[in-house]
Amino acid sequence: MQPFPGFLGLAVGKAALRNLTKGLHDELQEQGVFVGTVTIYGEIKPETHFAPDNIAETFWQLNQDRNEWEIDYK
Repeated sequence: MQPFPGFLGLAVGKAALRNLTKGLHDELQEQGVFVGTVTIYGEIKPETHFAPDNIAETFWQLNQDRNEWEIDYK
């Protein structure tokens, strides 16, 4: 994930959420609590790679696998 000119405020917020997610994942994992994130690199739009059903499947995969705390959906 790279910040782009004109979107620096958004980039700061996204970086903060990513760091919070990683910290919570590491802190709560031993208690059996899973924390993860999916970053979507595109416009959510039906009948495309970024269709809601495809993205939902990615969230389901993250929840079921639990080996990774982060997925970049590109």
